[in-house]
Amino acid sequence: MRWGTSGNRLQRVRRLQAAGLRIATIIHPRAVVAPDVVVGCGCLVVAGAVVNIGARMGDACIINTGATVDHDCDLANGVNVNPGAHLAGNVRVGDGSQIGIGSAIAHGVSIGAHVTVGAGAAVVTDFGDHLTVLGVPARAVATKQRDANAPQSVGGR
Repeated sequence: MRWGTSGNRLQRVRRLQAAGLRIATIIHPRAVVAPDVVVGCGCLVVAGAVVNIGARMGDACIINTGATVDHDCDLANGVNVNPGAHLAGNVRVGDGSQIGIGSAIAHGVSIGAHVTVGAGAAVVTDFGDHLTVLGVPARAVATKQRDANAPQSVGGR
């Protein structure tokens, strides 16, 4: 089943949870996920992905082929890390953000909610909410409209 955008995916997970259904989290046997990683419900970690010690993933996250999430990263709900993207240690990514194919996020960087990081971008500084960032080094090129209907984070994530 295709779940659509991060916002749609998270809305569907929340609806299913409200109906009392348990949502599967799928970790491919060829993915490497450290034993202490906290993984929310409805997540998908595909073959070739690596999620290292101390990382935390909210609900409805996707870690795609060849992506790496290093130590102590915190991914909020509905984050999508596309193929070949690399997050160094202690990276924070807000709700519904998309990390583009082949991009790199430097150690300790924070990315706000509903941010799109373009393919191949090198993010070396923090960015706030509702932005599109591109380039090497990455810079904000657009501001996204805030969606009043977008699912809100719960539980401090």
